[in-house]
Amino acid sequence: MQESQNGRDFIRPMETRDRAAVEQLVGQGYLEDLAIANKKFYRSPMLILSIIILGFAINHVMGIHTVPITSTLGYAQYCIGPCIVLLPTLAAIDWLQKPSFITKLKAAVAGWNKGFVEEYYAPDVNAMSGAWVFEHKDTIAGVVLLDARNAGQEISKLVPSAPASASASSGEASWMQEGWMEGLRQRAKAQPLSDYEAPKTAEIRHLNVLAPYRKHGVATELLGAALDMAFGLAPGDNEAHDTGKQATVARVIAMASPFTPGGDALWEKMGFVAVPPPMLRQELWREDEAVGLNFWQGHWVMVDREAWLKAREGLYSRFAPKAGMEFGEGRDVAPDGSLIEKKKDQ
Repeated sequence: MQESQNGRDFIRPMETRDRAAVEQLVGQGYLEDLAIANKKFYRSPMLILSIIILGFAINHVMGIHTVPITSTLGYAQYCIGPCIVLLPTLAAIDWLQKPSFITKLKAAVAGWNKGFVEEYYAPDVNAMSGAWVFEHKDTIAGVVLLDARNAGQEISKLVPSAPASASASSGEASWMQEGWMEGLRQRAKAQPLSDYEAPKTAEIRHLNVLAPYRKHGVATELLGAALDMAFGLAPGDNEAHDTGKQATVARVIAMASPFTPGGDALWEKMGFVAVPPPMLRQELWREDEAVGLNFWQGHWVMVDREAWLKAREGLYSRFAPKAGMEFGEGRDVAPDGSLIEKKKDQ
């Protein structure tokens, strides 16, 4: 097992020791969704108007409007009624919305407790699956899980697949298990594979980044690593090359959450587009479970290899990494050696 050097940042395959941290990341993501859903509901004009009307009705019943105002602070008495309504309303909204998010969280990690996570996401010659984490100074700051075995299906209802082959577990089947991707690596233009593309779909099951590490390109790099794996591309320090085997994935899909900060900006940047309705009717992908009082639902997005190559070239071919650059620094080095301010990505 390789260790980070001098606290450098790197992306590596998920290991057994990472399970607790990854579970925490995924669970935190669902709880953040609950918080965002609560805020959205709190800001509803109808809710605000209802609280004001009921609050002033309480003020009228209590006779507050008859109390003479002797100072400027006296006007605060009119807030008594709305506050009486507001506090239990906020608690009730959280109480009513929480069960659906907790149910979704339990369904997401149900299979993890069966002890097949590492085997399920282990890449082999027949399924370009994988699980990668972003590590910063011994902290697991991000994770991405790529499922090429049962894309679009509810994982909690699936029977665990057989463990990966011996060649895969020994590191011979996957370039991802042979080394590290140190730093927020920028990649050059990818070389094309053969014309063969099997009609196979992979799914980004989870993409989570700790809040303090967002807006630094961590999600972009994690998602890029997963897409490279899915489409049979292997990044080097300043170039990309084929893995030496045919790509088994024709497209990658993901369930875009309605609670993601910035909406679909990250997916669009990586070449994803909304799945057209005819394809949704044809495929047997699961429908996202509605959550919250407004019955929010995610929607499917997808990217094929051609779209990823185009987005990849635009994202990674413009810059080369600066040796020894620490995480969070806002500048990269252009090919001519000049410093360029780095845009903060999701």
